[in-house]
Amino acid sequence: MKKKITNSQELNNYYNMVNTKLKKYSEMNIQPQNVVKYLKPGSENFFKFINEDDDLKDVDGIEVVLKDIIEDTYAAFKDGLFKKIKQASVKTFEGYIFESVFDDEEISDDEMHKHERALADIYKVSISYIDCINKKLHLYDVKDDGTIHKVMVYTPEQLKKDKDIISKFLYKLYSSKLNQIELPFGKTVKSDEILDMKVVEEEFLKWIDKNLTDEEVINTIANRASINLQVKFTNKKELNDKLYYLFEVR
Repeated sequence: MKKKITNSQELNNYYNMVNTKLKKYSEMNIQPQNVVKYLKPGSENFFKFINEDDDLKDVDGIEVVLKDIIEDTYAAFKDGLFKKIKQASVKTFEGYIFESVFDDEEISDDEMHKHERALADIYKVSISYIDCINKKLHLYDVKDDGTIHKVMVYTPEQLKKDKDIISKFLYKLYSSKLNQIELPFGKTVKSDEILDMKVVEEEFLKWIDKNLTDEEVINTIANRASINLQVKFTNKKELNDKLYYLFEVR
């Protein structure tokens, strides 16, 4: 007779147990999408996973638990793709951003003076207490009563431009992973033969735009410049109908 799951605590325990048992695949460096394919709910491997495990085979409803976890794993893989790309490709990613955004581009003297006026208003100091220390990074020292603040200043337009560059590069990484798709019966096809890649790109860029924060954009820029400190949004200032975002480097 199979054991019944009688309360939420028992159910949570089984979810944790199954998650722990599935960790063996990640420890073997098997990608989440391959685990999902291998343990597809209803498949022979799905039931084999349960029936060959003494902790699971006699539990009524354990199929639902495993199915939920498998489906959640796949959803998390898709939703976490951007983070995975950042973690796995951080050096390539940061190198691209540095070369594409900073090598040939500095803020103009006029933009620098506007940044300085915005900083002077926010920190309530004289412009003479503000020094631009890196025009490519929009980075300033602000001397404030014995304290020196390191601040990066960006307009919404400047942030949007850099964010677009990052988004397009991430899509380039993503689409290269979709170059070939393995079909269940052992054949492969090129992604553009079965997918409308223009629609895929549009949806991907929409997702990046929604999920990539301004702080992540600035942190990427700062880290590539070997500042090696966290950047935190601290304030915004509208000056002469122009909005400025301030990020303190800590």
